[in-house]
Amino acid sequence: MAGGLCKASEKLVTTSPSMTELVFQLGYGNTIVATSQMSDFPDEAKTLPRIGTLFQPSLEKILGFAPNWVLIDGESSPSDFESDLKNLNINSLRVSIRSIKDLFDESKRILKTIFKQQSFEFVDNQLNHLLKEIGSTPSDFSFLIFAWSSPPILVGHNTFLSDLLSQFGGRNLLGDKIKATYPQVADEWIIKHPPQFVFVIADSEQQLNEIRTSSNQWWPKDKPKVIFLPSSDFARTSFTALKNFNRIRSQIP
Repeated sequence: MAGGLCKASEKLVTTSPSMTELVFQLGYGNTIVATSQMSDFPDEAKTLPRIGTLFQPSLEKILGFAPNWVLIDGESSPSDFESDLKNLNINSLRVSIRSIKDLFDESKRILKTIFKQQSFEFVDNQLNHLLKEIGSTPSDFSFLIFAWSSPPILVGHNTFLSDLLSQFGGRNLLGDKIKATYPQVADEWIIKHPPQFVFVIADSEQQLNEIRTSSNQWWPKDKPKVIFLPSSDFARTSFTALKNFNRIRSQIP
């Protein structure tokens, strides 16, 4: 997305699909020497060596790649992972993205800290485009986001995707009193909180249809609109969700 990969001497390890895709989008995908399992976006990332799972990266494997930097996803990596890397004399940068603002701020911090970049044209252009879209489409709607159907697991208020919908006038019915990122909720709670829109992060039509069926049972009178969010486009905290949001926004009055 940044218009071509840049040459750099850094050897970078990323610990999540989100961090991997974001580095590619910022123009430095050619510096990544290894990443976590499930890092399949963009296509170039599929051939990268793996350092372990999202929640259990292997220090031994990372050490074998002799990276200059490890880019840590603060939303998934173990809490002591950063100190373990420090003990091995490996530079690391912990990144946490829970909002649109975080995406832009953390992108600039990555560019400045790891790649010594002082110009942020790509990031600023993305921000200006988003602000223009927000300003031209005022709306007001309530929503719930389903990350899983059975048992019902929702996407919390303090998350990147919830914030994206909020920027366009949405209101997550979970509210800010529920602090969990992905809370499991009872059917009784869901029945008492009918939204106007139900967003479903899914890989298949089957998962989507499961929520549609449940939605008709939970809210037979309210009949909220169910909108499919393909996990390939909306499951990672990167610029991909912003790029693909237009077709979703068109379904919201």
